[in-house]
Amino acid sequence: MMGWGGRSDDVHTGLRTNALRKEQRAGIELVLGQAVLGKDRSIYSVHARPSTFSSHGVQTTHLLAALGFRWAEDCKFIVGGAACRPVAEDFDLGALADALEKGYALLQQAGGHLEACGYEVVDADNPTAKFIFARPIERLGVDGHTGAERTLKQSEDDVFQYALSWIDGPGGRGFVTHCRAKRPPRAMRGLPS
Repeated sequence: MMGWGGRSDDVHTGLRTNALRKEQRAGIELVLGQAVLGKDRSIYSVHARPSTFSSHGVQTTHLLAALGFRWAEDCKFIVGGAACRPVAEDFDLGALADALEKGYALLQQAGGHLEACGYEVVDADNPTAKFIFARPIERLGVDGHTGAERTLKQSEDDVFQYALSWIDGPGGRGFVTHCRAKRPPRAMRGLPS
């Protein structure tokens, strides 16, 4: 629906925009914004701009994207662009700031645990990714499937099947962990396993 203030779901366009509250936590600038669409109509939104970045591991932008934020280069509330999303009028910006601080610390810790198990976080350059993925760190220079393989142990739970193998290949040798979903995501069904 178009009107004087632009699309009714546009968090940046209105007859006027107001920054209602600001927070700064854990390297993230947060603004609760209001776009006034008419006499009795407004849309409220949160705008987040990370001020710290790392060249390695999980980024704040991963967490924001997973929470439904979308990057806007021309954000009217934070200069230089921000991750934005609509929220309810009574949204508690302080509670979000607390949750982001704690959640990001836990996400970094999880990333460290994945690395300790030989996985690295991928999509570090994608501030719009909806999910955080990890891939094996290929320290051996092999792909985990090429070479003489000996399965040492197999296990499973309700969701995954696991196997531990010893690979002796042209690029090196070592342990390889295999993990496979019992019910693959809909997009992957029908692909060869």
